[in-house]
Amino acid sequence: MKYYAVIDTNVLVSSLLSPHPDSATVLIRKHVAKGDLVPLFNAEIFAEYRSVLARPKLGLPESLVAAVLDAINEAGLSLGRTSSISPRSRSSLLPQRCWPS
Repeated sequence: MKYYAVIDTNVLVSSLLSPHPDSATVLIRKHVAKGDLVPLFNAEIFAEYRSVLARPKLGLPESLVAAVLDAINEAGLSLGRTSSISPRSRSSLLPQRCWPS
């Protein structure tokens, strides 16, 4: 089964810095690489990934940052600008029992 998710920037950073190959964040990155998890992003999210991963304090090599961004771009699904979900349309996203009354 294929899953789709927006990957938080902190999760992405943690997956690259974690020394533990079985950590949840590393497993997320591995599932993206296997094609089980499709990252959803838009221009704003991708720009945040690029900006944060390039921060000198993280010490990530430029080649790694480029490879990760390329992998997300290749494996992911780029969406248009974000829009808010109206209360009427949200029920089409999740079953009614997931929404408060």
